[in-house]
Amino acid sequence: MGELEGLGAVVERFATESRRHGLRAAAFLAVGILLLAPGLALLIAVNNPTGRRSSQASDPFLAPLLMIIFGAGFLMFAAVHAWLFLPRNTVSFVLHKGGVVHERAGQARVIPWDEITKVELGGNNTVWARFVAGGVRHRFRLSSGEWVVVRPLTSNSETLARAIARAVKDGVRPSVRRTDPRRR
Repeated sequence: MGELEGLGAVVERFATESRRHGLRAAAFLAVGILLLAPGLALLIAVNNPTGRRSSQASDPFLAPLLMIIFGAGFLMFAAVHAWLFLPRNTVSFVLHKGGVVHERAGQARVIPWDEITKVELGGNNTVWARFVAGGVRHRFRLSSGEWVVVRPLTSNSETLARAIARAVKDGVRPSVRRTDPRRR
């Protein structure tokens, strides 16, 4: 197991699952198109060029407008996940005994434990966040004031966030797990 700038041995690597971003983008795009196209067609169909109201009890524009609004929302979600799917936006974390290495867009940043000032576990834990983002994000603040975000689509993001919180708050450093089952 390698060492990096005095951080000690590598404990575990956590990479963002870009494939899941791509699948979410495709799903949101499909739902957005399935709502937007019929919504526009319905809006054109219910638009009465004579200016007379139809004999319906409710507003004939309500359903098409809701379909258009929700369809546009799903298209925006698709755009966000498509952006995160791009190779330059891949993020990974390498957990060491003495800190964490944050890799983004091919650049690595070494973050020792004493540089992390605050850890927030499970921020914005709502149904909406789980639907849109795929889970709950975690983040930690550096001494420079900058926030580093652990996105929900990072593999084992809960384990990573809890290991960082234990190391920063409780002083419990992560340990290298033995992979050989014969050695106990």
